[in-house]
Amino acid sequence: MTLAGIIFDLDGTIIDTETPDYTAWRESYRQFGLELSMDLWKQRVGRVYYDGAPDVFDPLVYFEQITGKPMDGLSREAQYRRYIALCEAQPILPGVMEVLNLARERNLKLGMASNSDRNWVEHWLKFLGLRHYFESVFTRDDVKNAKPAPDMYSAVVQALGLTPDQCFALEDSPTGMEAALSAGLRCVGIPGTLTAHLPHPKVHLLLNKLSDLSAEELLARF
Repeated sequence: MTLAGIIFDLDGTIIDTETPDYTAWRESYRQFGLELSMDLWKQRVGRVYYDGAPDVFDPLVYFEQITGKPMDGLSREAQYRRYIALCEAQPILPGVMEVLNLARERNLKLGMASNSDRNWVEHWLKFLGLRHYFESVFTRDDVKNAKPAPDMYSAVVQALGLTPDQCFALEDSPTGMEAALSAGLRCVGIPGTLTAHLPHPKVHLLLNKLSDLSAEELLARF
């Protein structure tokens, strides 16, 4: 089937918001003389909270478990401000603009499937100046089941007026890769710093970074 669309994840695929998240929480913990291990944090990457997923790591819950009291409001606010500041300093990840621009030149449809909420996704797409590239954007607010369920990818494909075999997905986390594959899409896995050592499903193409191939070479694979 001829390639007609590309669906991007956001966090960790277009912009690294995951490393800043861990960094900000680790700094906050250290202000209390505590350490936040990477092993614990990996239980959080690329996932969202929903009934039946008690194994998703929550740094606030964990803080209360090890200290016996909740983190105070001022510390929580400072942590979040630090997180946003770190995110704002992040560049668009290598290779992303090349793929977006080539897709536009070739009249490919572009969609987004993100496990983040709608406000978060829209904010960063506008902040990065990328919102106009995407014809269809779906978030965890728009589907019954977030990734790793296939719902979000299925919804994006349908909204683009395409079929799964006409598209491929770009994902950094095992959760996202599983969602794309479950929806019948081909998937390019691009694990980041926090996802590189996580077990992931077998994808159609695995890269260290999107720019490992030129945009032309990437699209030629599909």
